[in-house]
Amino acid sequence: MRIRLLTFLFFFMLYFTGLSKPGILDYIISIELKSTPVKLILNKIEQIGRVQFSYNPELIDENRLVSLNIKNKSIRYGLSFIFDGSIRIKEVGEHIVLLKNENKSDIKAREKQDEQYVFSGKITDELTGLPIYRASVYDVDSRFAVLTDKRGNYTLSIPIAERIRSLYFSRKGYKREVIVVDAKNKSALSNDIVLSPIVVTIEKIKGNEVTEIPNGFEDKALSGVLVSYETYQHGENLPEINETRLAQISLVPSVSIGSNLSTNGLIINNFSLNVLSGYSKGVNGLEIGGIANVVNGDVRWCQIGGITNLVAGDVTGVQVAGISNLVEGNVIGVQVSGIRSGIDGEMKGVQVSGINSIVRSNAVGVQVSGIHSMVTNDMEGIQISGIRSVANGDMKGLQISGISSSVIGSYHGVQISGIKNVIKEGAYGMQISGIYNEVVDTLFGGQISGIGNRALKGNTYAQISGIFNLSRVNEGVQLSSIYNQTNDNKGIQTGLINISKKSSGVALGLINYVEDGYHKVEVSTNEIFHANVVVKSGSQRLYNSYSFGFRFGKAPVCVAGLGLGSYFNLTKKSMLSVDFSAHASFNSTDYNSMLNKLSLTFDYKPAKWITIFAGPSINSSVLLNGGDGIEFPNQPFYEKELSNGSLELWIGGQFGIRL
Repeated sequence: MRIRLLTFLFFFMLYFTGLSKPGILDYIISIELKSTPVKLILNKIEQIGRVQFSYNPELIDENRLVSLNIKNKSIRYGLSFIFDGSIRIKEVGEHIVLLKNENKSDIKAREKQDEQYVFSGKITDELTGLPIYRASVYDVDSRFAVLTDKRGNYTLSIPIAERIRSLYFSRKGYKREVIVVDAKNKSALSNDIVLSPIVVTIEKIKGNEVTEIPNGFEDKALSGVLVSYETYQHGENLPEINETRLAQISLVPSVSIGSNLSTNGLIINNFSLNVLSGYSKGVNGLEIGGIANVVNGDVRWCQIGGITNLVAGDVTGVQVAGISNLVEGNVIGVQVSGIRSGIDGEMKGVQVSGINSIVRSNAVGVQVSGIHSMVTNDMEGIQISGIRSVANGDMKGLQISGISSSVIGSYHGVQISGIKNVIKEGAYGMQISGIYNEVVDTLFGGQISGIGNRALKGNTYAQISGIFNLSRVNEGVQLSSIYNQTNDNKGIQTGLINISKKSSGVALGLINYVEDGYHKVEVSTNEIFHANVVVKSGSQRLYNSYSFGFRFGKAPVCVAGLGLGSYFNLTKKSMLSVDFSAHASFNSTDYNSMLNKLSLTFDYKPAKWITIFAGPSINSSVLLNGGDGIEFPNQPFYEKELSNGSLELWIGGQFGIRL
């Protein structure tokens, strides 16, 4: 079982090793030169490939004549043809270092010796002649590095192996220098270097006396806490170094303990095991940390931290931490944290956090947090939070929150909240809330709430609420069990109470009120009741009527009814009204009949405030068994006995005035 596991891990790391980004040696060139000195060929490749060669002319015959004819081949291929395997090629940033090969048996013999080459020297500023503090001296082969002291001095010890060494001198803000030496020559062990400043600053003129304080990503956890200043400074001085290692083990990078020592900020690891915490330039495989993983570049595939993961670049794959994940770049994949997940760039995938999930740019995927989820820009996907979910840009997808969900921009999709949903701009889709939904601008789609819905601007096409709906313009359906209100009703309002300022649509409910609509009081008489009072409210297209009638005499009867009606203009002073109403009739002891009326009246308006109307009606009466026998004075044209009473139909008429 152990053998299988080790085999799997071995091939796993080998696989990810092959996924490394191509370097400058893989740059494709085409060149044709005949009998040309090596020096001139290298100069030509430098021009074409925008690279710089570093070598020792005492160790490589640069005047040797070579003919080279390659087309669409890599620089690596061209160099192998020129030198025919006699040199070792090292890639450092934009530099290609050429090192003469040595006898392998001599190298093995020197490796057995417990001795070291000790390189030393001083680095100064070309402009001022002052020493350069905290410059990096990097050995390309061994990957060892040191910093200069305040006097610009350095001492670099390297285990004896190859004699031909390449030293890389770099300080942020200066041009790089690369030298190739033969360590057998003792004079080559001492090298004073002068660096040219790229930008002249006050700090450099003063001799670099100003201490550099890291900011941004490093300011959060790197300098002096999880990572030593030496390790951090090498990363600042040597950003172009992109070394890849199959595996590394780190104990405490803050004191540079680990297999990569102080250069761990320059290394991209395929497999990284950090006992307490670790620091690297990148991960291209798997990284596991007991406390913290700190990466100053990109992470690919999988990163697991006992407490936290800090990544200055992008994350592609899976990132898991016991407490927090912080990524300055983009995330494509899954980010899971016990307390907080933060992404400064974009997210494409899944972000899960026990308390807080934050994406400071756009997000595409799923964001889940126990308390708070926030996307600074646009969100496409699903956002779920136990307390509050916020998308400061546009939202496309599903937003669910136990307390509150907010979208500052427009919304496309479904928004569900236990308490409140708020959309500042237009909404396209559906809002569902246990308490309250609000769209500040136009609502296209549906709003469903246990208590209330509000669409403050623009048009509303669908609102459904257990208690109330509010909108500026209703062009669809407002449906509420209690109350609907809109400034302009151009659609359908259905609820117990419907209110609007103006209406060209339809309102269905017990009480319909249009502020600029139809409001009338009628006094009339008909063949059944001597006096009737009717209140009408709504719009011309559809209004509600509330009627009360009385029949006087030895056996007085009263009637109360509800109805719907509509009227049509014939001329400026004449109209045609159609009304349907249902009435319940009572005498002094009992309710025993139901009266329905369908009436057509011709209306004439002699003055603005009064209308005279008259017209026929079709009436139906259902007399219930067991009552006192209220009878209407009529001549029915249809009669029928029912199981619980009798039905009569007759034609009547009415006359009255409308105020």
